[in-house]
Amino acid sequence: MTGLRGENELPGFSLAWGKTTGEAAFQEWSDTVSTIFDLDATADSIAQFRFGFSAWHLGSLVLGVSQSDRIRFERSSSTIARSSIDHYLVQVYQTGGLVGEVEGSPVEVAPRDVWILDLAREASIREVDFRSINLAIPRNLLAPFVKDPDGLHGLKISETTPLGGMLSRYLVDLAGQAAQMSQAEAASIAESTIHLVAGCAGPSRDASEVVRTGVTTISLTAIRRYIDGNLGNPALDVDLICRHFGMSRATLYRLCEPLGGVHAHIRRRRLARCFKDLVSPGENSLRISQIAYRYGFTDEATFSRAFRSTYGLSPSEARAEGYRHFARVMAGDQGTGANEADLSKWIVELMKL
Repeated sequence: MTGLRGENELPGFSLAWGKTTGEAAFQEWSDTVSTIFDLDATADSIAQFRFGFSAWHLGSLVLGVSQSDRIRFERSSSTIARSSIDHYLVQVYQTGGLVGEVEGSPVEVAPRDVWILDLAREASIREVDFRSINLAIPRNLLAPFVKDPDGLHGLKISETTPLGGMLSRYLVDLAGQAAQMSQAEAASIAESTIHLVAGCAGPSRDASEVVRTGVTTISLTAIRRYIDGNLGNPALDVDLICRHFGMSRATLYRLCEPLGGVHAHIRRRRLARCFKDLVSPGENSLRISQIAYRYGFTDEATFSRAFRSTYGLSPSEARAEGYRHFARVMAGDQGTGANEADLSKWIVELMKL
């Protein structure tokens, strides 16, 4: 393990490949990435398990290199509950690959393919042994440069395409040079990296295996943005949206079919915002009812029932779980020693940026 570096050097951490093995290694890796993923593996895999990990802070971005024996990653509603991360994760598998599901849609990623996860949404990944490059980009920095930010979740950009090959090689080269960069160099390259990801992901969207089809993307994206900007309005409904866009109810219903319907999408977005605020330490002065009213719920009991139905726990339980996890990480109580605690704390702090 190496800690934060000198004043002008790029901050970074490293856990050496095979430093520990077996059940101890599996627990150490689970604690390290618990802010982002839940891990699972067979008993045979755990008995021989090894991993390695390095990460650097590139200005507004977090870049990492991971290597692991066979393991399963899960980004579930409970994982989302205990973290307030709102990032996209852009990955390239140098070796190995993955087979999994993204919100019910199958996905398979081969070596050197690029794929993107929205960490505010669920995914289940069944992986082979692998080594991957991982770039975490805050949503507010990437979303403005793509036409359909929600369409990035599960997007695969094949290495055999010109844009996929270029982005794949760039991310591998970036990871290879990160340890030698200064903070100033990393900060200067962060913005261009975001633009490159957006430029390659946007035109590649139609090639994604999990992209929704049969919709007018520009119209649907505008509707989503309007809904997100008006979640606090209790009057937000089908009629209000139709008046704003000058469209019929039938047209709105057709456009929103991929979202599971207008009402369901509005409720999901409201609940997601409430969820994030409930587990955020910066919102601990607000009562649960205040957070519910902030995002358009007019009755606390109705909000609590909808929240439990969606996430499997009550708003107060979600808040307590979020606080316990944050307090445990920031206090360094990971159960695996000070070094791993420092790394988890560092990841949490970076992903809050």
